[in-house]
Amino acid sequence: MALTCPNCDKINKCDCKSCNPDNKATDLVIILEDEQLYQCCFCYHKFNEQDSLDYEWDKMISDFAKKATPEKCLDWISLVHNQRKALEEEVGIGEFGFEQAFRVHFNMSWDSCDRETFKKLKRDITIKNIIEN
Repeated sequence: MALTCPNCDKINKCDCKSCNPDNKATDLVIILEDEQLYQCCFCYHKFNEQDSLDYEWDKMISDFAKKATPEKCLDWISLVHNQRKALEEEVGIGEFGFEQAFRVHFNMSWDSCDRETFKKLKRDITIKNIIEN
């Protein structure tokens, strides 16, 4: 088991054979049994397993949003199934990644984006790109 510290973003390993096959790792997570917490061996921040999982989840969603830009998200919802799959492969994330990226960029679910909302979002992105360039 390896846990990412939500404070310093470094991976703390445990002393099990899968994390530490040669028993030489020095970046071992500190287990605070009395407090039922882990402590980062790098920054000494205390956290529980859920904190680490939440941090990893947020990081994954953020990575999806970086890969699937607002423009790509709008392209994605305008495509049919096979074309969507091709775009997903091109960008390197699947359907779930695009759904989450859409939610990050537009604060809404992609499947609740009707035709009028789609036009407005497209227009807003075009205006934003003109202003930024």
